[in-house]
Amino acid sequence: MSSSTLAEALNRLSRCREPADLIYSGDAARLLGSAAPPQSAAPTVSPPRGTSPVDDYSVLLARRIGTMVARLNELSGPTSQLVLTPRMVLWELMDIVRQALCDALPADMRKGASPTDKAAVAKQFNSYASSRQVPIDSAVEGLYAVSYVSVKLRVELVALQLQRRIQEELAKKHTKTAAESVAALVVTQTLLEDFVAVYNNIMLTVPIVKAAVRESNAEEAARRLAPVYPQYYYQLCDWVLVLESTMSSPPMSYTQVTRVKINEQDGTAVVDLHRPTPETPWGLLLNEQGALVDIDVSLRVFEKARKLHDLLQSTPQGASIVMIKGRSVEPVAHGDYAAYTRHLLQTLQSATEGRKNVQLVLKSSSFRQKPARCRRKWPF
Repeated sequence: MSSSTLAEALNRLSRCREPADLIYSGDAARLLGSAAPPQSAAPTVSPPRGTSPVDDYSVLLARRIGTMVARLNELSGPTSQLVLTPRMVLWELMDIVRQALCDALPADMRKGASPTDKAAVAKQFNSYASSRQVPIDSAVEGLYAVSYVSVKLRVELVALQLQRRIQEELAKKHTKTAAESVAALVVTQTLLEDFVAVYNNIMLTVPIVKAAVRESNAEEAARRLAPVYPQYYYQLCDWVLVLESTMSSPPMSYTQVTRVKINEQDGTAVVDLHRPTPETPWGLLLNEQGALVDIDVSLRVFEKARKLHDLLQSTPQGASIVMIKGRSVEPVAHGDYAAYTRHLLQTLQSATEGRKNVQLVLKSSSFRQKPARCRRKWPF
């Protein structure tokens, strides 16, 4: 990651006009409708005569935020609350977040999908997110939009409304709610809790960007914030990917994580899984590099599965599966992640075909215990 690119992005955000001033101004309709399309409006170092790249950028940023505000207002309105199920509300919230992140991508990364083809846009973004190809300045812009105060207030309202609805539905489970509906509600609640946790982390950091840049120079702010942006950005992206995968697949409520044993000395973890039938999916979520990044949400109604989920959340790049039922998995060769992932899946399938139990050995530097002297050396 280039710190100079991050510094430029932070500097640009610190100089732009306050989006709320444009969104709620008297001539907002004229002003926000006059910006050039995003594909051609990226600010340049040497702006054309008579124009300001900062102003153009401010208008585009305000337009994105205004679009989010309008969609969130509709989602929190009485009609949506009456018509949409909790599951549908969470999906719509995810789509609003993903669209904001998509809009922040550079033009050359959005050429392959028509803006009106939501499925193609989602597929394209999911590919960039899972392979960690999003430029840092796009990550900065995306997080700025989803954490802007006008957006934040409405996101929190939608989340609160959704949480209350889920609790009300679960309270009726003994009389009116079928077992399948209860399972769906628990999964929706878990996904909502995941989002709130990630979003709260973002809100603790991103809104102070302008102040950080003003109080020091952009390069210093970039150095301090360099580890934060990729971590929080891809946590949010992973939530989008997990939610879409979970809601697009049948529930796997009965697959269980029966053991998680961590060896902090060599950075490994032994994980035992049990499924009720040989046909039940294991619920393992891999990224395009073949790393295990999470487990299906429906597994996490069990305590040990939640422990595994928390462990995987500590690994920014996911954990490598180095052994399956005693069979070693060869590491990636020559950077060919596609071949590695195919081999990994084939090994998993052949080792577990017709079986209800599997033992995995995971490896990640994040599993290692930090030396005590390092913790004392860096007390902050």
